[in-house]
Amino acid sequence: ADLLSRHGLTEEDCPVLVCGDLNSEPDTGAIELLARSSVSAEHYEWRDCSRFSWKARDEESGFEQDEDLRYALDGAAGGGSEERYPRFDLRSPFGPLTSSDGLRSAFTNYVKGYIGALDYIFYPPGKMGLERLAPLPAERDLCSEDGLDSEGNVVAQGYLPSQSFPSDHVSIVADLSFLPGTAVDSPTL
Repeated sequence: ADLLSRHGLTEEDCPVLVCGDLNSEPDTGAIELLARSSVSAEHYEWRDCSRFSWKARDEESGFEQDEDLRYALDGAAGGGSEERYPRFDLRSPFGPLTSSDGLRSAFTNYVKGYIGALDYIFYPPGKMGLERLAPLPAERDLCSEDGLDSEGNVVAQGYLPSQSFPSDHVSIVADLSFLPGTAVDSPTL
């Protein structure tokens, strides 16, 4: 804030870029907050969060320390628990941000038991523009030759990481540009 004020700028003058593994699918409140700048008090996650509980370690099972806390849905426990968790509208101070892929990627995480979009690049549409987005691999690109039929259709799912993809996430790569009138146009910064 000091740097900005020395140059006659405010936070509103600077674009906000949010990118990375957000561990949230496109229909979640976290992504809705970034993409729409708000989350309604009626969002399904407010209702569902009241059913999450921590389960204690089973003394007879011998779980290690890192496994003794885990999520479990427990809809029957503590009847009326929804009332203990407030619901409210959330607003983002950044305004709606645009996802580089338009929230259309089928997956960015591809492991046994889970395939989904968890990784994003969000940018302010009035301050930055998308120049190019690197294409994400198709599902067939992640499978071994044994997992494809003679026409290249997936018959057995592959999983990440692999020799070709060293992470369980695929990389999202985008070229973004600053639009005229943003703080980065100022040569004094």
